[in-house]
Amino acid sequence: MKLGILLKSIIEESKALIKSRDFINVHRIGNSFSRSRKLSFTDLFYFIINSTKKSLSINYSQFKMDFPELKLQIVSKQAISKARQGISHEAFHELFDLSVNKYYELNTNFKKWNGFNIYSVNGSTVQVPNSEENLKIFGTNPNQYNKNGALASVSVLYDVMNDIIVDAEFSRYRSNERESAKNHIKKL
Repeated sequence: MKLGILLKSIIEESKALIKSRDFINVHRIGNSFSRSRKLSFTDLFYFIINSTKKSLSINYSQFKMDFPELKLQIVSKQAISKARQGISHEAFHELFDLSVNKYYELNTNFKKWNGFNIYSVNGSTVQVPNSEENLKIFGTNPNQYNKNGALASVSVLYDVMNDIIVDAEFSRYRSNERESAKNHIKKL
């Protein structure tokens, strides 16, 4: 299957998933998005996956210009931040898994080495936003000034021949890399 057709199919399936009532109900936290608001679950989800490293207000303004068909109202950055807390991180995992699964399901031009799939696993340490919650979940390591910043271990499973990330995992700082690799293998 040609790459353009493959990507179009993945995007269409992703849009259908994000708009589905089941997806919204499973991934909204508590009673978030149960009433009609200025920023719906679907619009906020699109905004999050479209955002860059710019400020919330710049990203939102750009998002409104890029997607005028959504007819988004003006909302404060505090409202966006609060609304983001109403979406479970598992929603992003599900969307990622859908895109990877569709890639392998629809792609007929897999590259292999002597008939084998070649995967690599790589781990690293990354800084995550410094909050009490992240310090509890991920852990920390004092820097040279004895200040604690939230750190996480990240591990990625990569299909070397087809240039695609197959799985990724964030875990507690200094987690066992072999356990992460075992978790990746379960995804294959």
